[in-house]
Amino acid sequence: MRERIEAGLGDAPGGGQVEQVEITPEFQQAVMRFIDPEAITPLRVVVDGGNGMAGPMVGPLLARLGLDLIETYWEPDGNFPDHEPNPLLPENREFIMRAVVEQGADLGIAWDGDADRCFFIDETGQFVDGDFLTALLAESILRKYPGPPAPTILYDVRASRAVADTVQRGGGAR
Repeated sequence: MRERIEAGLGDAPGGGQVEQVEITPEFQQAVMRFIDPEAITPLRVVVDGGNGMAGPMVGPLLARLGLDLIETYWEPDGNFPDHEPNPLLPENREFIMRAVVEQGADLGIAWDGDADRCFFIDETGQFVDGDFLTALLAESILRKYPGPPAPTILYDVRASRAVADTVQRGGGAR
């Protein structure tokens, strides 16, 4: 496979074209429609971008929320010189867990490389399991949009019963 790729794949069958499109302004506008900045309480937050996309994509959004941000590994670098951007691995979250405590932060947030997943560290430096965070978010959504129709809550099949029970108790569809 490597030899074929290095030799060049040739033109795509059926033609096609490439167009560069700047999506950042539209992305930020869309995200901010879900957030009430006035409802955000002042927090000191350690953020770990893992040298991935969180800094340029999420950073400007967080800056609008009046948070006291302590930015770490915020600049993209595909060599990932500081640590692998996978907060699911315990060794990759040791830094942020320690930094939250050392900085007296209220919260820590660590992203994976492409910033489509984030993970939270509480004020004591403990990792917050994703299924419990999902349950809290589901509960909040179900209170905000009580239905009918009941909102559908999608979640990882590996989640504990806490998620399913919370969704059911809140009247949501799953």
